[in-house]
Amino acid sequence: MALTGGETGTATVLAIALTSTALGTLLPIIRQQGLSGTPVGNSVMIHGAVGELAPVMAMALLLSARTTWATAVILVIFFAVALVIALLPRTVRRVVPRVGWAIRDGVGSTNQTVVRTIVVMLAVLMAVASIFELDVVLGAFAAGIIVRQIVPDSALPDLTEKLEVLGYGLFIPAFFVTSGMGIDTGVIGDRPWFLLGLIPVILIARGLPVLLRELGGHTGSSLQGWREKLQLSLYTATGLPIIVAVTEVATTSGLLAEEEASLLVAAGALTVAIFPTVADAVGPTKRAVH
Repeated sequence: MALTGGETGTATVLAIALTSTALGTLLPIIRQQGLSGTPVGNSVMIHGAVGELAPVMAMALLLSARTTWATAVILVIFFAVALVIALLPRTVRRVVPRVGWAIRDGVGSTNQTVVRTIVVMLAVLMAVASIFELDVVLGAFAAGIIVRQIVPDSALPDLTEKLEVLGYGLFIPAFFVTSGMGIDTGVIGDRPWFLLGLIPVILIARGLPVLLRELGGHTGSSLQGWREKLQLSLYTATGLPIIVAVTEVATTSGLLAEEEASLLVAAGALTVAIFPTVADAVGPTKRAVH
């Protein structure tokens, strides 16, 4: 009630913000901590994908100025177009194998034609998403779907490595810089305890349901012991990108004051600093998937 003021729209904003996962931010952390390919790392990928895409869809459907049905139709059209764009070149590649060879050779060439093409495609799809008043993250997801269909499997490892260098070296640091610029340090100084209180709220809202689900021994879980399950819950509670996006929408539409938005973004930044560090400390010896 301290943030919502009893408003349904504000409550929706908080629900989306507090239940998100910063998968894009977690990926380099997971790799650095040697968890890639482990049960914990794989589980983070699954929960993280849900925790990043589902809030974006919820933002589009629940916080759009359009009606819910109109937004749903636009989402369906957007992803249908993305699938068509992805399947047509794939079909051409199968009919004319030289197209696949050109893409494969282009991934390893010095002119980086394929990487440049992907960056252009990413920019176009993000612009289209923005035109339709959808979150630009949807454009990035659509670009990923298209790239996965177009690029031959043999060229994916090299291309993934190049895109990771571009993302981790440029885009993610730039995002953190712009996120930090949006934080009002004066508000944090006036309400430090309120900010610190948001950290356990985020952990309870996002991490606790994941922990309870894993402790319940659901079918298909590959995690062993409470340490790995606690580790997973801490990683999935790490959130920042969606918090930044949803607070921007909320402040623009008048659902959230600038002060509260700044506190939420600061809390999200603290989860990135705290939760992965604690997760690494409580985790057991890393074991790989065979």
